[in-house]
Amino acid sequence: IQPLYLYIPVMDDKEWGIWFESHGPASGKKMIDPELTDLDGISTRLSDLWKNGPAIITTASLTCPIVRRRIPEIQELLLSAGDSDASRFNQISRGVIYCKEAHPVGSPAPHGEGREWITPANMTSGILHRQPQTMQERLALARIFKQNLMPQWIVLVDDMNNTTYDQLGTASCMGFVVDRNGIVRGKYGWIDPRPMVGLALQLLDL
Repeated sequence: IQPLYLYIPVMDDKEWGIWFESHGPASGKKMIDPELTDLDGISTRLSDLWKNGPAIITTASLTCPIVRRRIPEIQELLLSAGDSDASRFNQISRGVIYCKEAHPVGSPAPHGEGREWITPANMTSGILHRQPQTMQERLALARIFKQNLMPQWIVLVDDMNNTTYDQLGTASCMGFVVDRNGIVRGKYGWIDPRPMVGLALQLLDL
C-alpha cells in the first residue's frame, strides 16, 4: 500500500474529539471493566486501577503522535502536584489500555478510510510499526511504549479482537478520570492533561 503521508481525514481534530467522546461510557456512568492482559501476559481487570482511589486512564498506541506528546504532560503535572503532597500524588492510579495501532505501516489506519496513513511526526521519529497480528506482537510494542514513555504507569493490553478499544470509542488517544467507585467523572475525546489531573486531585477529597 502506498503510504499517504499527506492524507487529510474526513474530520478535523475537534470533530474527531467530539465523535470519540460521544461513544462508550459517558461521564456519570459506570466505567466498563474488561479483562485485559498485563505486560507479563497475566490477565487482570481494569477495575484494579480504581479499587484504592481515583484513576487516570488513557487508551494508547505507540504510533499515535498525540499520545506520545500528551502522556508525558500528564506525568509532569502529576509530579508537580506531588512535590507539595506526595501522599496525594501516590493515591492516583495511572493506567494505559494499549490497543490497536493508530497509524501502522503497511496496512490501513483505523480512521484512514481504508488507507495507510503515516503521520509526519511518525516519519520524523522513526515510529514505523506494523499492525500487530498476535498478542505477542502487541505486547512487544506495549513494552516499548512503557519503557520509553511511561515507566511509572500500569500498562494493560487489549485483546486481539480489540474489544475494549471498540467499547471505549475506537480511539487510541482517549482520556478518562474514574472515581474509586468506578464511575466516569471525566471523559475526553483527546487526552487533555491539565483538566484530567485537576479532576483526579479533586476526587481525592470526595
